[in-house]
Amino acid sequence: MSRISKTARVAGYAAGTAAFLGGGILLGAAAYMYKISLTSERGLKNEEESEMPSYAEGARWLKKHPARKDVYTYLPGGMRLHGVYLMQSGECHRYAVCVHGFKNEAATMGVYARPYFEKYGMNVLIPELRGHGESDGDVIGMGYLDREDILHWVGKITERDPEAVIVLHGMSMGAATVLLATGEASLPATVKACIADSAYTSALEEAADVYLHMDLHPVPVRPLLRTVRRLTMRRSRYDLDKAAPIEAVKRSHTPTLFMHGDEDSFIPPSMMPRLYSAAACPKAFLWIRGADHVEGIDKDPETYWKGIEKFLNRLDPAILGGSQE
Repeated sequence: MSRISKTARVAGYAAGTAAFLGGGILLGAAAYMYKISLTSERGLKNEEESEMPSYAEGARWLKKHPARKDVYTYLPGGMRLHGVYLMQSGECHRYAVCVHGFKNEAATMGVYARPYFEKYGMNVLIPELRGHGESDGDVIGMGYLDREDILHWVGKITERDPEAVIVLHGMSMGAATVLLATGEASLPATVKACIADSAYTSALEEAADVYLHMDLHPVPVRPLLRTVRRLTMRRSRYDLDKAAPIEAVKRSHTPTLFMHGDEDSFIPPSMMPRLYSAAACPKAFLWIRGADHVEGIDKDPETYWKGIEKFLNRLDPAILGGSQE
């Protein structure tokens, strides 16, 4: 064997070993990201002990409310979904569907549900998305799978009450979920408005931002996300690339209020103007100054709810039971 061929052979072995090790690191990092981001972990947080006082108070309010009712429904494939329902004592055709975020449960939405129920006199439904709370599933759908849950719940409301007037209100992943739902042609016309608090443009873009803010970056972000996407398609049977509210809002006809805290450290505030610009529907936006992620309702509830009142009253004062301004 010549010196040149031997050297080339050694170099080939080294390159192959490096590629093997690099591939192993990539797969390991992707599997870790998949596990922490896309698999269910229930009961992670007791919202009654939240550091944000309004969230803690809202969770206690929801838990003890005499009108609270646990409701269940089944998707066509047999998956059971759980929700918490608060029904007005008198005849009421107005509904707020309040949708929780990533690895949250119904209790998180007590702070959102309370004004809709007490101040505006609306029926309130808080669905627990698949893989969360008491709903079936061990996969987190990042809004894409969950849009089907919202379409199903809204369909059930409409079926029982053809005169229903429905507002969708989501926070964080729940905001992404309701935006994805508004992009569906099958969304019933009973949905009159959407409130999206701190939504991301796409699940993959949000994952990239989270990864780049981690202290350790064992592999480049693009190969990592491509591998996570492949893992998700193989294990969870959906394409993360489709969890993209920024594409859904281009098809939406549902009037939408986009809200975001300008100091959000989890979902970049810059995503909100991009969603707003892309939206084809009647729209408005509201910044909550000085608020971190989904902190606006706690930090500045007056601005938060006045913004919602202004938006909905411009659409139709009857949504909130008459002008609140």
